[in-house]
Amino acid sequence: MLGVIGFGNMGSSFVKRLHKDYKISVYDKDKSKLLNSEGLSFEAKDSLEELLEVSETLLLCVKPKDALDVLKSLSSWQGTIISCVAGLEIAKIQRFVKARVVRIMPNLAVSVGLGSIAVCGDVSEDVRRMLSRCGEVFELEEGLFDAFTAIAGSGPAFFYKFLQGMVLGGVYLGMSKESALKVSLQSILGACELLKNNGSLEELIFKVSSPGGTTIEGIKLLEEKAFCGIVLECIAKTAQKSKLLSTL
Repeated sequence: MLGVIGFGNMGSSFVKRLHKDYKISVYDKDKSKLLNSEGLSFEAKDSLEELLEVSETLLLCVKPKDALDVLKSLSSWQGTIISCVAGLEIAKIQRFVKARVVRIMPNLAVSVGLGSIAVCGDVSEDVRRMLSRCGEVFELEEGLFDAFTAIAGSGPAFFYKFLQGMVLGGVYLGMSKESALKVSLQSILGACELLKNNGSLEELIFKVSSPGGTTIEGIKLLEEKAFCGIVLECIAKTAQKSKLLSTL
């Protein structure tokens, strides 16, 4: 039995993907969150103690500020704890528990099986297989988790902001919001597929950018506004925040 502690954005995303293949129990101290679960198959538990009694593996999906209180309640529990708590290092978790510990950093795309999931720690084949159902698994040194958090964990939000800018540009030029979103999304999906098959960012940029053409005019503006530098700083600042959380 998989026990999920916390039914917020990440906990519910894992349940959406796994509920058809795994027996799942869920506990969240905020019972109202469990009301938004139509179509999902799991057992809601009234207490953490009830969840621990039936679970062999725990997926810890709580906010950093709540994690230590939960861990204190797991001190004598035996099994595997999979923690996706931002900034919470394995060594800190092991101060409170005797269980096997796996640290992961996923993103919300796990709900559709396309997540990016960093893992480290005592990763069994069963855990690896379960996570693989939710997306691509990257085994990383724990020291790289802050960087992964910035790129994969927070990165989708930055991508959505870029996409929002494209949509606004389309609306400014006379397109409907719906059409601009559809065209922008399809363009990015196609671009990502080409990159997966080609592997060279620079080569693809130059393939699209004809000499003296429309694309290079836009690239020129991005360069003048230090677009790449802004994105780089965004990723660096996000990683710094992740690192800060690990010191709290």
